[in-house]
Amino acid sequence: MDSNDVVQDLVPSIDYNLPKMHGQNLIDISDEHPPRTFLGRTFWCAPTGVASRRAIAVFCVFPFLLCLIAAATDGTLYMDEKQIQQMDEDDNPVLDENGTVVMENVPQRGFMEDYTIHSLFISVILMAPLSLWSMQRLPITIESLSNIVRLDKDTEDSTLTKQELDELINTYSLLYCNATGREIDGLNYPKNPELQLILRKMKIIKYSSILLAVIVYINVVYMRTFTPEVVSGTWETVGLGLFARSIADLLVMLIFMPIILYTVSLGVLLTNHSLTKLESRNGIRFMRFSMDEAGGLGAFGIQSFSNMLVLAPISLIVAGILVQTSQDGAPITVSAILGIVVYCLLLVVIFLYPLLGAIRSMSKLKKMELAKVSAFYVMAYEKFINEMNNEQDMHQIQTYSETMIAAEEVFAGILRQPTVPYSSRLAGALAAVLGPIFGGLGALLFG
Repeated sequence: MDSNDVVQDLVPSIDYNLPKMHGQNLIDISDEHPPRTFLGRTFWCAPTGVASRRAIAVFCVFPFLLCLIAAATDGTLYMDEKQIQQMDEDDNPVLDENGTVVMENVPQRGFMEDYTIHSLFISVILMAPLSLWSMQRLPITIESLSNIVRLDKDTEDSTLTKQELDELINTYSLLYCNATGREIDGLNYPKNPELQLILRKMKIIKYSSILLAVIVYINVVYMRTFTPEVVSGTWETVGLGLFARSIADLLVMLIFMPIILYTVSLGVLLTNHSLTKLESRNGIRFMRFSMDEAGGLGAFGIQSFSNMLVLAPISLIVAGILVQTSQDGAPITVSAILGIVVYCLLLVVIFLYPLLGAIRSMSKLKKMELAKVSAFYVMAYEKFINEMNNEQDMHQIQTYSETMIAAEEVFAGILRQPTVPYSSRLAGALAAVLGPIFGGLGALLFG
């Protein structure tokens, strides 16, 4: 009896017929559709370098030059301190022992001294190409499922049908084409209530982002225009500076930021939903010796990283506000600290949340494989002991011994396999991005 016969004798229940490997064309997101909207033609469907330069020119260079010219015209590029009356708690002037009104120096902020707006423009320079990269990767990420998907006809464990997969990809394509301003010819509105819910969720996110941006913009403009004492002593509350800063906020806050938020939301939703859906149907096959060191799901780890990376430059805006607050001698409020903590947690959640379905599935499969190898080893050990006690064929005893050694090696190999859909290199890149952000903001807060 050779080792193959021993394996079959010990574990007759193991299915040695591997599931069918599907071709690259099983899943196809309709990212090749031509553009149909102005935003699609000028940004999403344009070459990467051209699209990035256009976005930076419109949302950074133009408002920066507008504000610079306005401040230069108003003479507010740099502003000296001014003296104002010191007031007591009852809003009465404070007098010294001679009855003279006490004056205090109040710092003023010129355009070139305004760290907040400069950090805003710098963040736009980074977020424009990062959002474009994230959206360009999204079809690649979803299509990578072709290598690992298991349909019900491939294995009895999977309950995922080809029709269900096609409906899923049709919905993802519809969302992607609408988000990037592409034609939707050949795509149908889904009949499945679950898929219809996804479309409604993204529509709610879209209009909620716009509504939030409008509320914030109106509030900021109102404060500068009708309550200048709240933000007095700054270049943006006088003359042309008020107009220029309002235009800059309109471009960045009212147009650019909602696009960015919708982009990140779409990436998070499609990444999470596709993995969760396949996990619930046992429709994921892991490639233990994959090149991406993540069981064939490395593209999803990169997608989650790119989603998080789009929002990472917001940390520069937060840092600019903290530096400006320190320069002005104003205290940092508790609400500001809580907001920064929430932002830092959000970066982590954006990376991990979409991958939870894959993590659950990978962990479950790893436990199943370890249990099978463990049972295999126990049966081999019992056969080995039985042959030893009966002092039968030494060749067969040696075969069982080699079988146990092989089982130990397989068990150790499975233990070393990752249960997360991202490689160690990507984890290092994540730490390299989040470490300076958390450390820098913490130093500005409590340093």
